[in-house]
Amino acid sequence: MRDVTISKSEYTPSEKMVVKVQDFQEDEELFRYCTLPEILKYVECFTGPNIMAMHTMLINKPPDSGKKTSRHPLHQDLHYFPFRPSNHIVCAWTAMEHIDRNNGCLVVLPGTHKEPLKPHDYPQWEGGVNVMFHGIQDYEENNTRVHLVMEKGDTVFFHPLLIHGSGRNKTQGFRKAKG
Repeated sequence: MRDVTISKSEYTPSEKMVVKVQDFQEDEELFRYCTLPEILKYVECFTGPNIMAMHTMLINKPPDSGKKTSRHPLHQDLHYFPFRPSNHIVCAWTAMEHIDRNNGCLVVLPGTHKEPLKPHDYPQWEGGVNVMFHGIQDYEENNTRVHLVMEKGDTVFFHPLLIHGSGRNKTQGFRKAKG
């Protein structure tokens, strides 16, 4: 998957043009992450012993081009999943390097996993919107937001109804994570 602003920029064709690799279940090396005993131990706590990987991704979040398209609006992952029940699904997100607010860390709204799936649509943002990302239009603006500063190898596990997103990458480097 490519960011439109990157593919039309000064970058020469390279891994910098690819911002996301999805559904890599058939790639033995990339999928090895999903089968690590350290990951499976925690996943099983949420899902039980019958574990299946349903959606995998490697995220290479680009530096923002100035159009704010590197932002990912607040959303619930269950919006993208055609399977249920939600209480047998867990999302995992692993930092592949230091991640903080400067390079677009995850931001979560604690407790929102107890709410129902909300309608999603394109954000009504000034500036750029990445057309691959839907967001929630109706959420409590005053909800507490927690920015997840993470180090390489840190993993967060969360419910697919948890409202989360990420800010723009204000650095010159690409932010890398596995989901």
